[in-house]
Amino acid sequence: MIAGDHVVNTQNIAVGDWEDLKKALNDSGIGEGDVAELSQAIEKDGRKMGSGVKGWISRNADKVLDHGLKLGTSVGTTPLTDYLKRHLGLP
Repeated sequence: MIAGDHVVNTQNIAVGDWEDLKKALNDSGIGEGDVAELSQAIEKDGRKMGSGVKGWISRNADKVLDHGLKLGTSVGTTPLTDYLKRHLGLP
């Protein structure tokens, strides 16, 4: 996935490996409190891209950083969605 000149390798996120996902999110500018909220959303949605996970992505997309610069909501949703699909094992 490419966002601007920032390359995100979702292959570094093993399916089901919470620590890989957490590291990718932290590296992208998502804080610990927001990551904890995501954990609850994933549990609530039954490990799929349900309303809780999609809502979390919408609320946090503007926090995603690209080389220290905020990407904004419309661009930030793409890496978050890609990270979560990889973690959940979705195409």
